[in-house]
Amino acid sequence: MLSMRFNRFSIPHSIAFACAMGFMFMSHNLAVGSTGEPHGLEQPEMLKPVELQTRIIKLVNHIINRAHYLKIDLDDELSARIFDQYVDLLDPTRMYLFERDIQNFRDQGLHLRLDDEIRSGRLDSVFEIFNLYRKRVHQRIGFALTRLAQPFDFTIDETFELDRAHSSWAKSHEELDEFWRKRIKNDIISLRLSEEEEPDIPGLLTERYTNMANQWARMDAHDVFEIFVNTYASAFDPNTSYYSPLRAENFQIQMSLSLQGVGAVLQMEDGHVVVRRTIPGGPVDRSGKLKPDDRIIGVGQEDSEIVDIVGWKLDDVVKLIRGPKHTTVRLEILPAETGLSGKSEIISIVRDNIRLEQQAARSNLIEIETEYGIANIGLITLPTFYTGSRDRSVQRNTTSDVRNLVEEMKNQDIEGLIVDLRGNGGGALSEAIGLTGLFIRKGPIVQIQNAAGQTDIDYDRNDDIVYDGPLMVLVDRFSASASEIFSGAIQDYNRGLVVGEPTYGKGTVQNIVNLNNLVRSDDPLGQVKLTTGQFFRINGDSTQYRGVVPDIIWTTMRKNEGVDDDHGERGYDNPIPWRRIKQAKFNLHQDELPPSLISQLIASHETRINSNSYFTYTRKINELLWGSLSKEQISLSESIRKSESEQHEAKVEMFDNYRKEALELLQADSDRMINLSENQPDTEDSTEYLVEAAHILLDSIRIRTIAGDLGDNRLTGTTNQPLPVYSTTRK
Repeated sequence: MLSMRFNRFSIPHSIAFACAMGFMFMSHNLAVGSTGEPHGLEQPEMLKPVELQTRIIKLVNHIINRAHYLKIDLDDELSARIFDQYVDLLDPTRMYLFERDIQNFRDQGLHLRLDDEIRSGRLDSVFEIFNLYRKRVHQRIGFALTRLAQPFDFTIDETFELDRAHSSWAKSHEELDEFWRKRIKNDIISLRLSEEEEPDIPGLLTERYTNMANQWARMDAHDVFEIFVNTYASAFDPNTSYYSPLRAENFQIQMSLSLQGVGAVLQMEDGHVVVRRTIPGGPVDRSGKLKPDDRIIGVGQEDSEIVDIVGWKLDDVVKLIRGPKHTTVRLEILPAETGLSGKSEIISIVRDNIRLEQQAARSNLIEIETEYGIANIGLITLPTFYTGSRDRSVQRNTTSDVRNLVEEMKNQDIEGLIVDLRGNGGGALSEAIGLTGLFIRKGPIVQIQNAAGQTDIDYDRNDDIVYDGPLMVLVDRFSASASEIFSGAIQDYNRGLVVGEPTYGKGTVQNIVNLNNLVRSDDPLGQVKLTTGQFFRINGDSTQYRGVVPDIIWTTMRKNEGVDDDHGERGYDNPIPWRRIKQAKFNLHQDELPPSLISQLIASHETRINSNSYFTYTRKINELLWGSLSKEQISLSESIRKSESEQHEAKVEMFDNYRKEALELLQADSDRMINLSENQPDTEDSTEYLVEAAHILLDSIRIRTIAGDLGDNRLTGTTNQPLPVYSTTRK
């Protein structure tokens, strides 16, 4: 299917307009087959479990029951939770199934039967639920295609509910018909606002809706099994999962760091492909054209026509986006700041390999002019915690690379050092321990508790310190796992300041079990990724769920003073909760700064960014983003939508001009970035955050000097003067 050249508007159509009471939309006449169904809509067959699945589900259950970190009984209570999650996964916005369908399942006791079926390997209830769901999808899309051929009045000021995840199940066909009428009307308005050619809209929507139904109709028993077994696994925690043989192979490709694609982590939400994060060092990261929460609605190759991919399976979308390096993929996106109701954009990304060399540590030097002279602040940017190299003649790892970079920067007479872990999703635990050891005397780094409740402590046993000067760690909501271990240890030892956003909250340990290693089988059985332990900081706090909360939270990046409660582990179902265990024995590197002095640092930081036009832009664009993401309803009056869209575009353009003017001013002032490495130089936007981070670090140096922790410093003068005023006022 995916090797063919797609024709986006392949179905004949005609459009008619009427002007009375405003615009009216008429679709083309749909071809109807002998069954009375719209042409091209495939009839789904009834699926049944296959024999091999009995063996696999029993093996998966055995492994989870024996080795999972949490000892959760597979009983009726868990069965009911699995049932709810399975139904919600199939129909997350409640636009196919009826209330009576759910009640009928419960009346049959299906919601309490799943635990027994998992143990026995008989998954009849699972397939019964799926078969009914697929039947409802077929019926609903049949209605949509028929309704598309009828007129719509775009002058009526009515609203469309964007997210029905928490709505009640529809009680009647009429109720669901009304929802779908509004959905179709919204889709038409969105395409009009995206300047889609009027004659093409009916064909595009016909193809989109038909494709949505046919994607489900083409699923086989293996697809159903994989959906359910992962629903079961995720009922324990979001990081436990089952990989079918094909998915296991794809996982190995991704872990090789040589995936030929664009370098973005994608997730399916209500038929839309959503960007969850970008991979440091990848083409998307380097281009800056695609960002988290953007939606991909179309894919094109080189100069070929864009293929609408709304409603596609994620695997099929990934196949379209993935391709040979140096080729171009064109993506039609709905930007995060405009949401589902905004205009689409088309961007081009050149595919390339994502290799270790592109994710290696790199160094820069930040020069800040103060009233006491030029301050040199060293910067280490670390996209991931890596170990080893494919080139056996070159032995590289995070710890040794950073050691070498720091030694080079020490020759530049740096006053302090920033380790930038923004976007760093983790990597090798051994490197997180080794990296911490570069900045502290030997001691414990992280505690790991297993399923039996036993706690092991991993230590840095090297008494050598590569750098003992002022230190800062920059983190954001994408800093996870090994990043949280490093930043948490730096914070616990009071070795340096942690600045940025609360981190991801990934504080659990996973192991991968190949099912074919457990039993003899000529058939590939797949793999289970299993949560077997939990990380704890040396102060006893877990990094799980809460993440690492910075000493200074960057207030310009997210809503609610930088805290995003729906991100990371906090946004998943069934996350392993935050816990606390006994503190390990360790000695502080230096005394803690009193809260009053931390408040002084924050106040100084706020004064600078409040007078900085770039950060004013950042606040405004984030307010616009969160306004779009939190929108629950949108108008179905085309004139109102058009007006809202124009106002939104005007704001975006105004903010973008504001940003450009700000960056032009900033280029002319005394703050500047000098690259010591040509490997992935930072963008101007990123530079502004780094310059402000350098100011915060200089403030902390001043405070430490006043407190007598550092002694006199050539940049801070005598120890009894207030914080210096930097030449950074920007209007």
